[in-house]
Formats: sequence, structure tokens, C-alpha cells
Amino acid sequence: YVSGFKADLLWEPVFRPAKLPPTQSIWYPIDTARGRIISVKTTPLMSELVRLGTFAKQDTGAGGAGIRLSASAASVDYALTVQRAPHSLPYYRIDPAVRASLLSGNDVATAVAASSQTFTEVHPWSWFIGSDAAIDAFAATWRLEAAYVTAIPVTTTTLQYTTHPGVDWAAEVEFYPGDSNTRVNLQLSGEEMFNPPPVLDHINIYSLGGQVESPFRHDRWKASLRFLVGLDRRNLYLNPEIAYTGWEPYEIYVDYHYFSGAAGTVGDYHRYHDLVTLGWRARY
Repeated sequence: YVSGFKADLLWEPVFRPAKLPPTQSIWYPIDTARGRIISVKTTPLMSELVRLGTFAKQDTGAGGAGIRLSASAASVDYALTVQRAPHSLPYYRIDPAVRASLLSGNDVATAVAASSQTFTEVHPWSWFIGSDAAIDAFAATWRLEAAYVTAIPVTTTTLQYTTHPGVDWAAEVEFYPGDSNTRVNLQLSGEEMFNPPPVLDHINIYSLGGQVESPFRHDRWKASLRFLVGLDRRNLYLNPEIAYTGWEPYEIYVDYHYFSGAAGTVGDYHRYHDLVTLGWRARY
């Protein structure tokens, strides 16, 4: 704590990538049956590469480091963060030998045989320079955060792996309309890349999401809806839920997950994965 500021220092000696579902799970980001990688444009060539190819993991090393300076003034909290670290989520890079074989005019089966791994799971290092703020005003809590990222991984239309700078941002408001027990949370988010070449990845992604939650029947029941709507392309996720909360700290709930979207979106990737869930959970 220095002059009204709080400094948080972080060092991760060994990199721990994001925990992914099992490879055979419908929630895994690669679908080898349909030849798809989530959030990557589907082309006949890419589909065949995914179906016939193999996937390898990158050796992990250090996890990076960062510093966050934060402070509070009246009803405003704000902070600045600087990090140097690898991306937590994996990116799937086409092997250079496979690419070279394809550019030489060989078919996909021959190109795949040119290397022991068609795709490699990589986590490129990047600088993350971000800022966030929160303020209480007009009977609501408002939050805003943005981060400049120096190395966002992409694959060009000629199958060349590269990175480009960009920015991620999100704005959020949370309030209780009419001073009721109903809670509304709305989030507007975007991901923008600066002057990339023609790529297979989706760039400049804008979404509106959030949650509406309302108790009823003397707070013994709760209805809620989580949602995500694509603003740049058709992309929709809906998750309505009814929960019995009168058995504290336990809840019994039933919910529905619905996915839909234009080609290449997350909603399109999961469009056959709609499901109904009956569950039990504890809240402490």
C-alpha cells in the first residue's frame, strides 16, 4: 500500500493452461467428426484437415508475471494492470510442413502425412495492458474494463500462423429495477483486432449478454435467465432456469440450454448440443 494505492504483484513460475473438457466431450473446442474448431471459419480444406489430422500439445514453461495498481475514491474504484504471460486458452497452429505440402499442390491426406502432428496447441506470449473501473450511480453498479493485447493468434487464409495486436473490452451494469428483489445484469463486450490480414478467425466480435434473476413464492423459488446475443453476427445462447431454494443451503433446479448461430459462431458450433438439466447444488 503506497500513497493511497494498492499494488498486487503476481508471478506464476509454471504455466497452467485453461482446463478443457475431455477430448470426447461435446464441449471440447475441436469436433473431429464434423471437422470444426470452435470460433474458426469452416472451409472445406480446414474441415478435412481437422477430420484427418492429429493434434499435439506444446511444452509449457514459465507462467508469466504481472502487476495491478488499484485505488478507491468516493464511490469509484479503478485500477491499472500490466501483465506479460501466455494466453490461457489454446490456439491450434497448423504445422509448417503440412502447410508447405498443401501449397505444393498435394491433397490433404498427403499433406497430413508430412508431419507427425497436423495441429499444435500453442499459447503465445503477449503483453496485456488493461484498466478497469467500477462506480455506484443512479441506483446501479457500473463496471468498465479494457485491455490492449499485443499478440492475438490468428491463421491467415493461406494457412500461415501469426499474431496481431488488438483490444478486448467489456461494460456492465447491475441493478434492481423498482427496488425489487429482481436482479438484472447486462454486459456489452467486444474483441477488436488492428489491421489483420485476411484470416480464418473471426475478428471484431461484439456481444450482449447477462442475467435476469427473480425470487418468488416467499423467496422459496427462483426464476432466472442467462443469455448471450451476437451483435455482429447471428449468435444466440439462452439458459432459462427454475430453482427451488426453500431447502437452504441446497437448491434443486431444472434448466434448458439453447444454442443457435451463423456459420462459424459458438452458437453454430454447439447447435446440436441443446440440453435439459435437472440438478442439485449447495450455496454457502
